[in-house]
Amino acid sequence: MKGRKVLPDVITFNAAISACGRAGHWEQALALLLQEMPASQLQPDIVTFSAAITSCAGSRSGGAEWQTALWLMSSTFQARVSPEAIAFNAAITACESGLQWVHALQILKAMAVARLAQGVTALSASISACEKGGGLWRPALQLLRGFASRGLEPNVVACSAAVSACEKGAAWEAALDVLLEEMSRWSVEPQATSFNAGLRACAGAGQPHQAMRLLSEMRCRAASPDVLAVATVVSCCSAAADFLLAPVLLADARSQARMLLQLQSRSTSAANLRL
Repeated sequence: MKGRKVLPDVITFNAAISACGRAGHWEQALALLLQEMPASQLQPDIVTFSAAITSCAGSRSGGAEWQTALWLMSSTFQARVSPEAIAFNAAITACESGLQWVHALQILKAMAVARLAQGVTALSASISACEKGGGLWRPALQLLRGFASRGLEPNVVACSAAVSACEKGAAWEAALDVLLEEMSRWSVEPQATSFNAGLRACAGAGQPHQAMRLLSEMRCRAASPDVLAVATVVSCCSAAADFLLAPVLLADARSQARMLLQLQSRSTSAANLRL
């Protein structure tokens, strides 16, 4: 652009920063914000900051650039730019990926102070942050049940994260309550991962009959039990010395394994035919 004497404007930089974020190049996004824009004597707006924070949340480094995201959030206030919901959402997501549940919840509270609606994205990411933070199931459930007070309905991501938080926090009764009661009330269909987390919670608490109940519920739903689910229940029954149930489940697990191997073989054959 400079070679053609066409100078970039704020909109151009915003688009470039967003493109860098989508490609996972958060360093380049920050270079545009912190180096190229000042060199062009341009002031970033809320779209610029939001795009930069989003690029940190989408970092491919594995832990997200949560510290940079928080610094950018503070920079918006210093620049006298009022952050919008998208910036808060991205910052919470960055903290979630970085296993920083305390900061995630602080940002969620800051949204209320800024009089911004705490939407599904912000709440779901906050619940996931509680789950990844080591099974903080009480705050996770508090957030999940806060959807209704905000006139929102939780999605499967929020519910599954809450179940996993209960599993990690050794709260098997709460996990089953979310799976079998609350998700039904909200018309949210549990996924296999949600059921597996519930099964692990039952196994960890030595509850073979509750695990069997959950396995039976899986068979009635769209999420049919996989080998991992059946194996978890087998392990639970064995640990609880319920040797009457374990052999039946073990046969079921072997049957499931054979089915998966057959499907894998068919997929491989189909792929070879296409080649």
